[in-house]
Order: sequence, then structure tokens, then C-alpha cells
Amino acid sequence: MRIAYVCSDRGIALDGHKGAAVHVREMARAFAELGHEVVIFTFRPGAAPADLPARAVALEPDAADRALARMVAEDPTLDEALRWSLRSLIGASGFRHELRTALQAWSPDLIYERHALHGTAGATLARELQVPHVLEVNAPLADEQERHRALGLPGLTRELERRTVQAADLVVAVSSAVSEWLVTQGVSSARILTLPNAVDPRRFRAQPDARASVRSELGLGDGPVIAFSGSLRPWHDLASVVRAMTCDPLAQLHPRLLVVGDGPSRDDVAALASRLGIADSCRFVGAVPYAAVPSYLAAADVAVAPYAATGGLYFSPLKVFESMAAGLPVVSADGGDIRCCIVPGRTGYLYEAGDDRSLAWALGAALEERDMGRVGAAARAHVLAHHTWQRNAMRVLDALASAGDPARSASLAGAVS
Repeated sequence: MRIAYVCSDRGIALDGHKGAAVHVREMARAFAELGHEVVIFTFRPGAAPADLPARAVALEPDAADRALARMVAEDPTLDEALRWSLRSLIGASGFRHELRTALQAWSPDLIYERHALHGTAGATLARELQVPHVLEVNAPLADEQERHRALGLPGLTRELERRTVQAADLVVAVSSAVSEWLVTQGVSSARILTLPNAVDPRRFRAQPDARASVRSELGLGDGPVIAFSGSLRPWHDLASVVRAMTCDPLAQLHPRLLVVGDGPSRDDVAALASRLGIADSCRFVGAVPYAAVPSYLAAADVAVAPYAATGGLYFSPLKVFESMAAGLPVVSADGGDIRCCIVPGRTGYLYEAGDDRSLAWALGAALEERDMGRVGAAARAHVLAHHTWQRNAMRVLDALASAGDPARSASLAGAVS
């Protein structure tokens, strides 16, 4: 089968380190390894990994659309939110028209699309080509844009999002919270597949040879090391980990914190560690190539997935599955669907989000158990059985087979064509 993987989010670079880029690459890889021909159509393909068995095609809006976007960007009468929204709409329109030409020439059997704000290309073209359309939804994007940035044209943006999710033959939701939100948008629960993120266990596994070399390189010593891997953003409550390191019983173990990743919260977290007198116990290595992440995890004894107490946990943290596959006990905030993979004391540890002492106790328990290896081994066994990208790809195709009529996208296509 020919699968067109559509990613119209200009913020996702195919060679990027963030979870969204990893998700695109690994799902495309999984479909290809099942024997399908996969082409990724995106604004920003980047340098696709040499081992990715899928072709990447960059689709740039034509000269007229680019000129219009520049005019919007330079208009001093527009506020930032409206400027961003207008440019996003222009880009989405240009992307859709370029994708139409590409798909008419290639004739895919399936369009698999990652949901993006103002992204209507997949649903519109699936109806035109009379092929099924699968929409992967990782978050309620209009809500997220309004909460963390600024949402211009809110009425139009929310209506486009509602029509987009309604139009798909199958909607893949990354969590039960996203599935529940989809129902409020008018999507039948029969057309929703709740599918948490996953991992490629070939990439993430125990690497005993890397442990000593990374520890030596970073000056981590022989004591306990806690690893955080991911973007440093406010909802990743890394500050709580720093504070927990000063709380007993964790403080008595004198752990080091290894931070793999970068983001806007880095300076604040580093400043907090300095104020608390534990700056020497923290190592910030910044963003690293995705292929290097397992080596850094090998240097750790436990991994942590902290989240703020507000806002809800509606996403599916890649870092949890990757750390579990690496054989590490994971300590995570308790919320969302995290208990689908972490059973306290068996495959990981949970703490109450926002409670630094609860986090300190959970990290202390994980470090005390680490030498036995029981929880780490159970964690890896769980993700191998239930959370691999190839298993996710098979579940999508199985669910699509019974999803229904691909002509469902009529209302959206009539609105945006």
C-alpha cells in the first residue's frame, strides 16, 4: 500500500530532536517496515536519517503565497496573534495546493496526517482522491495555542479544528483525555483509536559500555544519577526535581541530576539549583542527536518525568517509554494515562504532581531498588510487549479496516477547497 504521511506543521523538522519529530519519523518507519511504501510530505523535511526507509518531500507555498505571507508579517497594524494566524492560514492553503499536485501524480492508497492548526490538506484531498484519511491528534491544538502562546482568529481556528477532526475516517488520539476532547468536538467514539506513544526497542536498550564513558566525560562520579530527557518547558516541571534533591530521604543519597535537552526553562532551573546550593550536582548537556540519547540514559540509575500540577496530563510522554525500554526505573507524576505503563513498585514509581516531598520519596525508593534491577527489567518487558511503534502502526491499519466510509470529509472539503 502507498501511504502519504502528511505533516503540515512548519515547526516540525524531520531531523529534529523534539518528540514531534521523533513521532513522525518512527511511525513512518514502522509503516515502511510493515512492507508499505511511505512518502512524508512536509514543510520542513530536514536531512532525513539515512536509515529511514521512507522518502521525504518538502512542499513550499508558491511565490504569490510567500509574498502574501511577507506582507502580513510586515504589516504594523496587526498584533502578533493575528499576524501568526494569518500567516499560518496562508501557509496551510499553499501547502494544500502543492500537496494536491504531488498526490495526484503519486496516487496514494491512504493519507495519514499529523494534526496541525489550520491544517486541512489531508481531509480535503482524501475526499478528492477517494482514499481513506487517518488523522493523528496529539493535543487540542487551539486550546494549547491559546494557553501557551496567543490565539488569533479564535472562532475560525476552532471551527476549522472541529471540522478537521470530524472529517477523518479514523482519528488516532494519543491519550484518553484527547479522545474525550474529540467526542466534545463531535467525533463518534467508534471512529477514535486511543493509542499512546511508543518506542523502538532496538534503539533504547541497556548500554553498559556507555555508562562508564559518559559518567567520566561529565564528571558524574560513581554515585546515584537521575536523568531527565526532553524539552525544558514550563509544563515539564524540572524545578520540582531540583527542589526534591534537597529533601530527605533523597538528599541523604547525594544524587546527581543529568539533564539531556534544552528549552526556555533551562536558565531558571539552573539558577534555582545555584540558589539551593546544588549547582555542582547538576549537569546540563543541552540538546543532543536523538541517536545519542540512549548513551546518556545508560549513565543514569533512574529516569524522571516530572509534570506541573496544573493543566492536566493529556499527552503521552515519549521520555517515559524510552527510559523504560532502556531498562531504567521511571519516576513520573501521577496523572493522565501514565498508569497504562507504570504500575507503582512493579514497572516504575509515581508521585503526586506538585508535591516535592512525594517526588523525593519516589526517587529515593527508585534509587534504593535500582541495584536489584527488578523494576527496570519489568519496565522494558512491558514496553516491548505493549508500546512499540510497529505495534502502533499495525493497530492503526487494523482499526482503519473497520472505520467506515472515506467520503465522510465532505463538510470540511466544501468549506476550504
